[in-house]
Amino acid sequence: PPIYAKKKPYYNNLFRIPCWSHMTVDHIMAIILYTDTTKLQKLFKQQSRNMRPNGVDETYAEIAVKNAKFANWFRLLYECVWMFGDELPFGKRVFHGVNCKLLFDTLWYDFRGPLSTTVDESVALSFSDESGIILELTNGENLGQPYFDVQHFSTYSEEREYLFYNATLKIISIRIYDVKEAKWYDYRQHIKFLHLFLGLLNGSEISHTKLKKKVCETTWKYIKKHSKILLQNSNDQTEEDYFAQLQDNLTHQKRTIWVNLKQIRSLQLQTGNHK
Repeated sequence: PPIYAKKKPYYNNLFRIPCWSHMTVDHIMAIILYTDTTKLQKLFKQQSRNMRPNGVDETYAEIAVKNAKFANWFRLLYECVWMFGDELPFGKRVFHGVNCKLLFDTLWYDFRGPLSTTVDESVALSFSDESGIILELTNGENLGQPYFDVQHFSTYSEEREYLFYNATLKIISIRIYDVKEAKWYDYRQHIKFLHLFLGLLNGSEISHTKLKKKVCETTWKYIKKHSKILLQNSNDQTEEDYFAQLQDNLTHQKRTIWVNLKQIRSLQLQTGNHK
């Protein structure tokens, strides 16, 4: 059956795609090229990233020159997601496999380029090796996050892929492979602690946090460990301690810390910790 453009007045006008108009052959070809040509997709994604080695950032002008090579493809994919796609419902989870242990600067991540995810965790596991991680993601905003279900267009329909473009998604869990035990571990609780930690740094309202006493106590333990590392140059943090490194990176990215004294006092009363 034909796929019709959604009613989104701002985007209908911006992309000049009237509401209820059919998805074009150009849009369909853009999706198929993205899903079925692995090497071309890799080259395509590199055009929107800083790929210069040795930590030297490319200038915006240099990245713009790279973008220009694939400008129409970028536009068509963006239109597929935002005009012809659906919105990720609240609580719906998707997974993304990465072949390295990325250190994020936030747990609400803005994926400005195309992001391939799957609703099948076993598929994400197949896209990551023992040196990588599996991200479990959900809607990171109050507004719906558009995605395009490419399953019926892709040669690899068994991957059950959801394509996002310019989405804000919240990291709710990270899975890491334990080489010694030869299995993946779900570090959901660690991420929950880091969310509370960031909430404290941002002065956010965190009264809705479940299992508040346990989460606060564990977060306090992580804060003390982190402080020890920073103040005493402790050797407690090893290269293998990914979450210690992640917490360190999250802290260093903060230029401003907002202290919500009312929130802190409320937590002290509710958890019985008055120190």
